[in-house]
Amino acid sequence: NDGVYAVYIRESGPMDFTLSMRNDNNERFGNHSTGSIAIGRDFSDTVRGWVSYGTAFKAPNLIDLYVDFPSFFFFSNPNLNPETAESIELSLQAQGFGATWKLNVFRNDIDDLISTDATFSTLANIQKARIDGLEATVSSTVAGWNIDAALTLLDHENRNTGADLLRRSGQTFSLNVARDFGAFDLAVNLLAQNEHQDIDPINYGTSTVAGYGVVNLIGGYRFNEAFDLRLRIGNLLDKDYQIVDGFNTQGRTAQLSLNYLF
Repeated sequence: NDGVYAVYIRESGPMDFTLSMRNDNNERFGNHSTGSIAIGRDFSDTVRGWVSYGTAFKAPNLIDLYVDFPSFFFFSNPNLNPETAESIELSLQAQGFGATWKLNVFRNDIDDLISTDATFSTLANIQKARIDGLEATVSSTVAGWNIDAALTLLDHENRNTGADLLRRSGQTFSLNVARDFGAFDLAVNLLAQNEHQDIDPINYGTSTVAGYGVVNLIGGYRFNEAFDLRLRIGNLLDKDYQIVDGFNTQGRTAQLSLNYLF
């Protein structure tokens, strides 16, 4: 794949403008031109908004096309088409009440989305798919703790069948709380998702994977400018959950690392 791209950026007072263009000459899938345009404006010292529109091209990778996994009864599909997409996004960012707030609303229309087929044995293209979403984030510092929270709401659809897209949660919430105590730092993060649709690995019918919430703990200690020790405990509460139907995720895990910077 040979690619060439160009970006033009201009700022004029409270306005800014970005234009980008790219062409990919793919050995198998030919030439594809994509681009994006974005316009932003500062409404005040604390409020900023912008709107953007873009197109995208994504070729299937070599594993998708040619690598089989017979032990899992899953096989490549050399006849896959590349994905193409159009997206539009509206965003607003503001500062107030001791925090930074950001809200994004977007729509993605995707042609030939690469996904697992109905037999759960290979990949296939979904002719038309749409993803509408809203993302809200807030960042603040309270009593010395840095707090970052994000909520994502998705409405996704296979526009040929009207069914939800597989393995995509409609609601995702994340929370990260962190603080430095001199040489010691501590962070706790939470990731929660609601239920989503999948394929039953036994009868290949539609199944529902339950929602879940996972807590991770990360701590570090810096001995000096060169050495620091870090401990990460994943799935702190040893939660049993699945992301893909039929495949359990790890329980509680721990990783201890010693880092040397030179």
